[in-house]
Amino acid sequence: MRPLRCGPILVCLSVLSAFSTNRGLDGIWQSEGYGNVFKIQGTRIESFQFTTTTCVKGPTAYFIGASRSARNSEGGLFTIRDGDSADYKLLHPIGSAGEIRLDRISTLPSVCKQLTANTPAANFEVFARSFAEHYISLDLKHVNWDTLTEHARGVITPATSPTKLFEIMKGLIEPFGDGHTGIDASAIHREFEGFRPGGYQLTEGKAEEEFIKHKMPIIWGITDRFLSAKPRNFANGQIAYGRVGKNIGYLRILAMGGYSKHGNGEADLRILESTLDTILSDADLRSLVLDLRINFGGSDAIGLAIASQFATTDYLAFTKQARNSPTDRSSFTTGQPIMVHLTSRPSFRGPIVELIGPLTQSAGETFTQALMGRALRVIRVGENTQGLFSDTLARRLPNGWTIYLPNEVFRTKEGNAFDAVGIPPDIPVPVFAAPDIVANRDPALAAALGQLALNSP
Repeated sequence: MRPLRCGPILVCLSVLSAFSTNRGLDGIWQSEGYGNVFKIQGTRIESFQFTTTTCVKGPTAYFIGASRSARNSEGGLFTIRDGDSADYKLLHPIGSAGEIRLDRISTLPSVCKQLTANTPAANFEVFARSFAEHYISLDLKHVNWDTLTEHARGVITPATSPTKLFEIMKGLIEPFGDGHTGIDASAIHREFEGFRPGGYQLTEGKAEEEFIKHKMPIIWGITDRFLSAKPRNFANGQIAYGRVGKNIGYLRILAMGGYSKHGNGEADLRILESTLDTILSDADLRSLVLDLRINFGGSDAIGLAIASQFATTDYLAFTKQARNSPTDRSSFTTGQPIMVHLTSRPSFRGPIVELIGPLTQSAGETFTQALMGRALRVIRVGENTQGLFSDTLARRLPNGWTIYLPNEVFRTKEGNAFDAVGIPPDIPVPVFAAPDIVANRDPALAAALGQLALNSP
């Protein structure tokens, strides 16, 4: 069950920024980190994905009219805005929290003068070098990637079948237990999605549709027994709101997107604002339980918009950095400060307890991290989140497969990051443990309500 995640190639939100013209962008631009080069000619944007030893043609994009907004052949949307000089621009993948620096270069990198061939060894080389040069968690996973990949190269020959090649690649990254790693080999009807062992205790071995259709109604049926009435559904069923007694609100958020039936990101934002305006206009609301124990991720921009309606002042949500050296795994781009901004929309500034767990994933986690800077502290109850924060960097292989990996780190103002281990709770309580489900208990919600009672005026 891959968490929904925005990124430089595949993005979730389609809000377009207005820019006057794409004039002055013709030329070749290299990203800082990310391993991308863009060749811009008029309205056409060719992309190349490169490592120190490989280069593969990426998706082609086209500017939309005379704007600085563009759409690529995979449906991804991004904008390009001016930096401090004519040779420095900033690319913003729509739905992502940050921007990617682009610097003008005179010619394509030498490795891109001849594209990487479509052979078993060359496909493996793109895979191996992409993880070596961009993956953020090699040290966290305590693996010697160079040794592992060198051994694998020794068993790959020109006769290695696609199925065998897939199994070799899968075998190298499956032990990472990282839900933001994956392989899409649709040409041979194979796909791999990483997961943290034990971190999906409700969903392991189950199809996403099966879990949503059969398991989630049982879980929420138990939770809803605590509420004064059946919660009201909003936003295409992704948000629900109810009350415990007169003054305690209960807000359940299943994803950071998917609020419109047609998957329109601009509509998602409008629906979110309308939904929260309605909920947070409740004059009797004194304290709030935020339930993100099942949140499949989505758009960081949506998470930041939600956080803004709980803010009492502008504050730092997190800083965002990307790996920018093929050899030094401790080298990152300068941290981009990502802010939560105070809004004039209806807001809630009272006590909040957030329920979290292993199925709090991806953009659900960056939202949780964004709440950590709130002036009135949000108390977290439950279990560690999944540990997925970065946008997924998608890399094409010469054979048409796509691999995915995280290349960014999100840090608190103190410099802490939670990749692989997840954000911990302040109050540890089992989340949807099998004995509790059988007994119709929700100890995490009970603990949250107890915490609000202790802190009530």
